[in-house]
Amino acid sequence: MLRKTCGIGHGVAVLWAAVLTLGCTASVAWGISGEEIIRKALDLNKEIADYRAEVAVTTDIEGVDIPVRHITVYYKRPDKMRVDSEGVVFVPKAAIGLHSLGTLITESNRCVLAGEKQVNGRQLYFVRALPPEGSDDDERVLVWIWGDNWTVQKLQVFRGQQQLFQVRWVYQRIVDEYWMPKWIIFTASTGRLPGRKRGEVTLHFSKIEVNLGLKDDIFEQE
Repeated sequence: MLRKTCGIGHGVAVLWAAVLTLGCTASVAWGISGEEIIRKALDLNKEIADYRAEVAVTTDIEGVDIPVRHITVYYKRPDKMRVDSEGVVFVPKAAIGLHSLGTLITESNRCVLAGEKQVNGRQLYFVRALPPEGSDDDERVLVWIWGDNWTVQKLQVFRGQQQLFQVRWVYQRIVDEYWMPKWIIFTASTGRLPGRKRGEVTLHFSKIEVNLGLKDDIFEQE
């Protein structure tokens, strides 16, 4: 499944998790395969062992008035996470964990390069992650990836003809070496947010520090 709910960290009541699961086996007629493109995106931050960031969370959910929340995120590979907040906050899990696009890969799906185009001089690839041949699973993932730095520009998840949710990314360069999110915009049009609501969650990352040598004990429940 593409969803999982978890609660972590000090002062956090709820984390709403949107987790991408991809597996890649197909090749195409272009000079690079869908599998290769996805793997390059997954390997983008493999040199980052941990990070700390300040994140402003803006939540726009129908019928719900939630103020902007300012949270502190701690992450350590492979899957340790902590979020400090003074109130309830809803955060897509893939926005926090660098492992979400990697360690959750299954080998059962097929990655197919479906297209590519130039956008303001940049190469943009379009990859479809499809269920195995003959499978009854009708859930599919569409991913757009920039060819110059292998960052994910947009991701959409469908079940049949219905779009479940979309995630868009804008990246920033950290210490002239690593690409980390600056903006992540999660849009759900089919009741995927808490309370089965429609809406949008925007995360603005700042003050990102990487490879701090974070100790395991800071991730223990309090």
